[in-house]
Amino acid sequence: MIAAVVIVLAAGAAPSEAEEISAITAELESKRDWSEEDRTRALAVARLRQDDWGDCLRLAKSRLERSTEPVETVATAILGNCRQEEREYERAVTLSLRGRVDAAQRIDAARDIVARAKADARETLVAQLVAARLP
Repeated sequence: MIAAVVIVLAAGAAPSEAEEISAITAELESKRDWSEEDRTRALAVARLRQDDWGDCLRLAKSRLERSTEPVETVATAILGNCRQEEREYERAVTLSLRGRVDAAQRIDAARDIVARAKADARETLVAQLVAARLP
């Protein structure tokens, strides 16, 4: 597996969008002083991570919506299926709050933002799943 990655990198293959986003995130996290451009890039990364999470939720919903399990169970499974994307979104939100919120409050603020988004997503999923089951 590692050999295949080395061959691809040696061949000059362009990095994927996910790899580029991860590289930008790592670069921003390592910087001590930020410019306005860095803040703009951090917000863009947060939006991309939010989109990735939304894409994952839509894909998981399309795979699980025909389940005969209770709607709440299906909604929980859909959200759980996208936990990695949710974590990446939360990490990006935390990063995007740098310079806007005190360091001590940044993680809690990001968790609150993502928790609200997750609650909204759950409510939307449940409504869509219920509507799909109506005769």
